[in-house]
Amino acid sequence: PRFGGLYGPEETAVLSLSNASPADTLLITDAFGNQILKRALTAAEVASGKVTLTRRDLGGRFGCFSASAVAQGSVESPLPQSFCFLTSNAVEPVHWVGTVTHDGHGWGKGDCRFVDILAQAGIGCVRDEPKWAACERSKGEYALPPAFDRYVNALCAKGIKLNLLLDYTNGIYENPVDPDGFAAWAAWMGTALKGRVDRFEIWNEPGNFHFRRIYGGSRFGDSPWVRAFVAFTRRADDALHAVRPDALISVCAEDAESTLEAMIGHGTARAHNAVAFHPYCHAQMRPEREMWFRDGGRRMRELMAANGGAMKVAATEMGWTTFKPG
Repeated sequence: PRFGGLYGPEETAVLSLSNASPADTLLITDAFGNQILKRALTAAEVASGKVTLTRRDLGGRFGCFSASAVAQGSVESPLPQSFCFLTSNAVEPVHWVGTVTHDGHGWGKGDCRFVDILAQAGIGCVRDEPKWAACERSKGEYALPPAFDRYVNALCAKGIKLNLLLDYTNGIYENPVDPDGFAAWAAWMGTALKGRVDRFEIWNEPGNFHFRRIYGGSRFGDSPWVRAFVAFTRRADDALHAVRPDALISVCAEDAESTLEAMIGHGTARAHNAVAFHPYCHAQMRPEREMWFRDGGRRMRELMAANGGAMKVAATEMGWTTFKPG
């Protein structure tokens, strides 16, 4: 009944049994394989197909556990079922520590229980998006997808901020990245979510998604699509900032340093903005070899100050690879 088998410290874990018999043994091990509990299954458990456990049944332990029903005389356990007892019911969110969730991770299917995991980890901000085309199906007519609306409410209930990503194309326009259409939608989103969302991010990696393909040009450095994107961003930024001067609006969101520099050089990041960047290491061993980390951001901040005045930065995607190609 819980997403990921995740239980609070005073709750009761409910585990499912399948094809168990009265001769089977219930075996509980911890995350390191240590045996925590071993006992015979009761007739009632076998008949109901369920086992209930509290933290006290496990000697007051917290953490992750595996449960198996082991047949008599068997040394091999069937695929175990995992569950977890948490150390507390609430953790104070840390608002500068975040994670990207994306709609494929649960709420897009109407399931918001994974917000419990974020709250337990102390995650204070998530980055996610409903996408433009899902909110404006007819020109000038807007609505939040119900699943997204529930997700925003679930985050607010836990005190987790949403960095709302405004992104991607809308096929109802002749130009699927129509600057005026997108700007109008951005302003509507700012108004519709006032009181619930105070962080917005305009687009995601335009060199990888849509803009470069529509306008053409090189993936790295200055290019026709970069200038088109800067104009697009400034139009949306103006519209959103007009209705939500209180909001933090992030721009750029690039994972290529030379492309990010070109955007900043064209003045896309104004004083009220934060510059979003994606410092992926691309299989390099040392993350500081990528932008910002090399000199603590000094050179990039100087470029920002000279071309628009933005001084805030946000790493809105990042990852350190754990393999060596080849």
